[in-house]
Amino acid sequence: MKEKMRSVLLLSLLLLVSTGISACNKEEEKTYPLIQEHVKYIESLGWTIEKARGDATPFDETRFNFPEFLQVYKNAGLDLLPYKGQNLKTKSYDLKDKLYDNGKNLELIVEIFFTDKQIVGGVISIEDYIPGIVKLEEKEQFYSHFYSRQGNK
Repeated sequence: MKEKMRSVLLLSLLLLVSTGISACNKEEEKTYPLIQEHVKYIESLGWTIEKARGDATPFDETRFNFPEFLQVYKNAGLDLLPYKGQNLKTKSYDLKDKLYDNGKNLELIVEIFFTDKQIVGGVISIEDYIPGIVKLEEKEQFYSHFYSRQGNK
């Protein structure tokens, strides 16, 4: 009897996991055309993607309750508040492009925000740099803005 219960439990667990994987694959298939649009969008600004970072993830709606959090993105040129309740998602990409500051090679990560229908915008996260999130703009403009603020090139 115990063996039969274990078998039923194991089979149920296996079925549950495979159903979840199938649902995840269907969600990823649904967003795939938009993911391709991300690549085109990023590359149209002159950037080169090294790799994608994981799957697209839902934007945590509780973040809309923290004005300071939203202000960081707004300061980087991305107002997220109008997209509250619109199934906002994010997807991140490591860039091949790097930033050199005081002899240090800083990693650049692009974070794209999107709904089921459109790309909302994006930001660049700069590793170990304050402010760590800046506007996603054309590559030449980005470097020009960064180095002019730093007084170096």
